[in-house]
Amino acid sequence: MWAHWDNTNYNDSQAVIFQSATVDGNYTYVKNFKPGGNDSRDCALFKDDNGAAYFISVANTNADMMVYALTSDYLYVQQTTAKIWAGQHREAPAIFKIGGTYYGITSQSTGWAPNQAGYSTATSIGGPWSNIVNIGDNTTFQSQSTYVIPVVGSQTTTYIYAGDRWNSSNLSLSQYVWVPLMVNGTMLSMSYYARWSLNLATGVWSPN
Repeated sequence: MWAHWDNTNYNDSQAVIFQSATVDGNYTYVKNFKPGGNDSRDCALFKDDNGAAYFISVANTNADMMVYALTSDYLYVQQTTAKIWAGQHREAPAIFKIGGTYYGITSQSTGWAPNQAGYSTATSIGGPWSNIVNIGDNTTFQSQSTYVIPVVGSQTTTYIYAGDRWNSSNLSLSQYVWVPLMVNGTMLSMSYYARWSLNLATGVWSPN
């Protein structure tokens, strides 16, 4: 498990690693550090279909997004692969891949307040990445991107946008927003559904 490590003043800005023999087991602390010597805040992990794994994190006081290739045991940074969305102050990366196309959904940097999410695409995780295109409404349904969950069924694959709906006055009461992503070629879109259903066997979703 890789995560954001910080203090109450939000000026440590490091990555931290914990590990466990099972996903639901007891995690033990490994280390906290600045990958590549860079500060690290909002972050994500991505494992490619060739087995290579990457740590993606915001650096340079939220100005840039860094991509770090990991060692095969996922405990160390092997090299800095790329700086992406440089100077665009993007955060909350959700990286996924469909076929030969990489997708990155990110938010703007507005603290706990929701904003308009955007996505871009690339044929290599190191880029170049396309221009950012808006997705969802102007608050991303009152959420911030955190992950995209693929549900592979016998008929189709549904990609679920998972977003954090932050409660800034009491973070423990924050909730999630899960809605299906529409994929048309390399274009993404999503609409809000208060209720919707997903057949895990077929992968087909439908609004309720």
